[in-house]
Amino acid sequence: MLGACNKANPAEYFVEEDGKLVKRDVTDRVLESCRRWELDAVVVIGGDGTMAGADGLIRHGLKIVGVPKTIDADLPETDTTFGHDTAVATATDALDKVHTTASSHHRVMVVEIMGRYAGWLALRAGLASGADVILIPEIPFKMDVVARRCLERSVHGKRFTIIAAGEGAKPIGGKQFVDHVDETSPDPIRLGGVAKYVADEIEETGLESRHIVLGHVQRGGGALQVGALAPRRLQQVEVRLRHRRSEHQAGKSRSAAYVDDALQCAKAVHFQC
Repeated sequence: MLGACNKANPAEYFVEEDGKLVKRDVTDRVLESCRRWELDAVVVIGGDGTMAGADGLIRHGLKIVGVPKTIDADLPETDTTFGHDTAVATATDALDKVHTTASSHHRVMVVEIMGRYAGWLALRAGLASGADVILIPEIPFKMDVVARRCLERSVHGKRFTIIAAGEGAKPIGGKQFVDHVDETSPDPIRLGGVAKYVADEIEETGLESRHIVLGHVQRGGGALQVGALAPRRLQQVEVRLRHRRSEHQAGKSRSAAYVDDALQCAKAVHFQC
């Protein structure tokens, strides 16, 4: 297994010239290194940023197998991605634990969950934990409706509310909340702030509110069985790729389905032969 010294994109580097950061294309160096190492193909594991970088190398003739690994589950043509199930379990556990303090202290708890522009993580964790309100990027929300829901619960004796908010969620007619911008990243926009916004707005109704940002705790820890077993099947992709090499014409792009019988799921892989 090889790693790149530039974790963002091995074919692009930011260098400082005249006090400014400038992006430099080093694709030729990457291709030369692959030839020097006599690599038959490269298996890239990651999310949309990784796959975007891999796509650029494919266009230069490098044989690539893309393996979907992201907690966001936002890669097209994939049913699931490695890491997503584990992140859902982590977020669900956090929401369950927040339930205890919310009910005992009669508070509205707004939990901000990762996922960027996709709401799968917040949606699944919210449903699994029984959250009272779920906010996702795909469906902009009305703040007055959310606040009214919290007030209705309080009037009917349920003096707490759990809100699962995807970090990319936004009010109708508004923009997504941006925590900061990292110009050196292929995805410079860092979302964040929706939970604080919602909690502050609900506080105006007289209900005590708190916001929690789960952050990178969702990206670590031991993997669930599904997430732990799936990567071990990657060697099967490499073997199948070797067998298929003689069956395809040079320069022709194909798609193949990597089917893991043990997990009963399909992972879309793309390679250039």
